[in-house]
Parts: sequence; C-alpha cells; structure tokens
Amino acid sequence: ESSQQVTLVKMCDVTSRPVKWLWNGRIPLRMLTDVQGDPGIGKSTSMTAIGTAITLGRGLPGMKEFEPANVLHASAEDALEDVLKPRLEAMGADCNRYFSLKGCFNLDEDSCQLLETKIQEVTPRLVILDPLVAYLSGNVDLNRSNHVRQVSQRLALLAEKYECAIVTIRHLTKGGTTKAIY
Repeated sequence: ESSQQVTLVKMCDVTSRPVKWLWNGRIPLRMLTDVQGDPGIGKSTSMTAIGTAITLGRGLPGMKEFEPANVLHASAEDALEDVLKPRLEAMGADCNRYFSLKGCFNLDEDSCQLLETKIQEVTPRLVILDPLVAYLSGNVDLNRSNHVRQVSQRLALLAEKYECAIVTIRHLTKGGTTKAIY
C-alpha cells in the first residue's frame, strides 16, 4: 500500500545537475545525511558546531565563508536550557539564526507535515534530528531498512523541496557491550 506513484523514466530524458554542498564532499544540500557512531563520541557536539558555523557564515573546513543561514535543530536528548544553549553560546553561534523544535513528534506522515511547516517558517540551510530514533514511532525498527525507508524518503523529499541539508544522528549501540560494527 503505497501513496506514491511509480513512473518509468528514460535516463536520456533526465538532466544532470551538480551536487550542491552545505559542506564540500561531506554534507550535501537537497539530500539526507545520516551521522552514525558510538554514543559519547561527539556527534551532537560536532553537528552543533557545524550549525554554529552555518549561522555565522564561517567556512567549514575546506570552504570559504558564505552567507549566514538558519539552522533548525530537533534535540530529544539534550535539554535546550542546560545543554544546547550553553553549547551554542560557548561556540559563539548566532542564536537569532538557530531554532530548536521543542516537544515530541514522530516522523509519520502527519508529523512530517508539521516538520515541513517549521522548515517553511525558518528556511534553514541545515536541519538536525538528534537522535533519529527519538522521532520514530514504536513500530519502526531502525535495524530493518524496509521500516526506515518511508521515513528516509519523506525526509529526503523535504531536503530536496527546500534545498536544505537534513542530517539525522544515530547511535550505533546504546547500552550494549558489543559494538554494532563487530
């Protein structure tokens, strides 16, 4: 049961376009990027630093300065007052350009509409969902690609439509003693 229509496209009818980058070679605009790693290695802090650079127009490593832009950050694990705001202040972010979604939501069809509305309001260059699992309903198993595919497709469509980079953060293992890579 799919609400999307599948069409056949002859590749000679497709016009190639270059990839636009938020951060050259690492985070593309108009696409979904997933940052994965063990808990506690600095994924959230790194993404906040990247967001800070976006709000200030600082060039990311290997890039020149650019026009400052907005960031939209959904953080389910880090309190805004105790963690995110002090982190942003310490990094020197332009907090007038850094927005956070406060509250819980699932990335089902209705909540993706809510996310889209917030993207329209803020017009961010970067959207961060930290961690992805916090925004999935209980019947979505992150370890099964067919469960995550609909969410990924919705997010990728939003990134394409609003020419922003959407980055999800994922802990490979939380509480287990064996690393997922093993």
